Amino acid sequence: MESPVPFNESSCSSEFVLESPKTCKEFEGKIGQKWAREIVIDYWTRTDVGWLLAPMLKILSVMAKENPTPGGLSRSYCLEVFYKIGDVMTQQHWFVKIPKSLQTVAMDERELVMYNTIFPKLKVFLKEHLLPDEKVELPIPHIYFSSFMGDGVNDCLVIQNLCADRYFQVDKDTTKLAYMRAAMISLASVHGLTFSFMKSLGGKENLLSQFPTIKEQVLPRNKKIRKMVDETLLPFLMYMAKVQPDIAQQLMVLAKFHKFLFRVFKDLQKKDSLAKLKTLVHGDAKIDNFLLKKLGYGDSDIFTAMIIDWQGCCFDRVTNDLMWCLYGFIKNLPETGEMIHGFVEYSLVHYWDELKKVLRAFGDKCSDFDIPEDSEWAAELIKEGFTLEFMKNALIKPVLSLKNKDLLLDWWKKVEGGDVDAPLPPESEIFKSEHYSSFIYLFFKMATEVNVFAHLGKTLFSHMKESLFSDVKESDSEDEDEIEDEQNEAEDKSVSEALPKEDNALVEQNCDASTEKDKQDNIEYKKDSIAEAIAIETESAETKPKPTKTVTSMYGKVYTIKSE
Repeated sequence: MESPVPFNESSCSSEFVLESPKTCKEFEGKIGQKWAREIVIDYWTRTDVGWLLAPMLKILSVMAKENPTPGGLSRSYCLEVFYKIGDVMTQQHWFVKIPKSLQTVAMDERELVMYNTIFPKLKVFLKEHLLPDEKVELPIPHIYFSSFMGDGVNDCLVIQNLCADRYFQVDKDTTKLAYMRAAMISLASVHGLTFSFMKSLGGKENLLSQFPTIKEQVLPRNKKIRKMVDETLLPFLMYMAKVQPDIAQQLMVLAKFHKFLFRVFKDLQKKDSLAKLKTLVHGDAKIDNFLLKKLGYGDSDIFTAMIIDWQGCCFDRVTNDLMWCLYGFIKNLPETGEMIHGFVEYSLVHYWDELKKVLRAFGDKCSDFDIPEDSEWAAELIKEGFTLEFMKNALIKPVLSLKNKDLLLDWWKKVEGGDVDAPLPPESEIFKSEHYSSFIYLFFKMATEVNVFAHLGKTLFSHMKESLFSDVKESDSEDEDEIEDEQNEAEDKSVSEALPKEDNALVEQNCDASTEKDKQDNIEYKKDSIAEAIAIETESAETKPKPTKTVTSMYGKVYTIKSE
């Protein structure tokens, strides 16, 4: 039977490195049995204080098979390890991950450090600070061994094989509410636990200094960045409309408002209420990375969820995880419109209710973190965060990480000059990954599903009205940002150097989700496009009385109306 998994302070923190077998045959042979024996001895030495039974340990057999659903970043194997200590026989089910390439070394290190260092410390915090009669669990598999050297030889992760314990991967066609609730609870557990843990350390700076492999997801801000976005955003949108025609309608409408997009993004990025939502997040919380298990038997419809594949872990807003996770459920809903909006609202309120429970379990409350107490208010704030996630990942970051900006601008110059049939540059020459446009398409699809364009349309329209009714130039209206921009510019890093290098690996892994079926489904959601959102806003605006001589903007600035 499966051995129990006790826990103490040193649990999970392997202190030696081990070269792993490379094939199923090696795992099952003498090399694999010796390797497995080292791991079992290390595991029990760490988890059972005073354990001295290593001389009595004998590996009976190791049965190995390749993971039938491997990820794109690692080789993975499912192992059954049989051993005995004295007369006691034990069977353990292991899931082994070995990095494929040194090109993803930063992501590999991040996941292994999560299992080897951060999760153990979170477990210690949970054990020492959880209030009596409260129950909070870290939704990760048991860890048998983890080591990282960054050499592609001694990098390995050995965790519990959840599938052998009745866990299952969610069907990609599911919309089951019980599955969604389990996923929301697991995310709330991670986010709430890390919120309280961060507070115990004294805040964000202490957390990030203690775990230097965890990076805060912040795009650089200086005049050079703004200039590049202003110069390149329109050509980028028009190019994307050519290479991804299924989202051309949304792209063309955004192109009409391209002058205001960076301003909206910057306002959201600087918004304090959204910044308060930052903590440790999974970073790639798509539905594939949740494994579920039914609790109880019979007609019970309660599930628990484990979260796997932590290569993308970072310090970011919880909206990152929530947007990825919800998309996996709502993209399969049989209807559009109000049904989707209701599903999103219900899911976010449920998540926030669970998050508050986790915080209370450690004696904390929402006011300690300056986040909303009211769950419906929090849901609205999270939706606003979805708009920021979309703009960051589908608009601003792609523009800042172009492989060949000049080639794109040359093409656009020809088109503007009247050569509408100018040859389209290949994607591999424009983007750092030849699949990057599919990743951007996926974010447009996600944004459509979670109703981002309704919020974005209203915000863009507000900025457009400010511009029409004001004699103040845009550059003058942003004077208060100049000092901050100049301070950031003093670092004088190039744009590409300032962006995370490992993002392309996740892009490659996730762009496959943008299938032809997804593209066909996207046609059904034109009603939720930014075009309609702005059209509705325009229609309502036309029925309003003409403005007086001055207008106060949504940011409190007073502008003089242009004379007719």
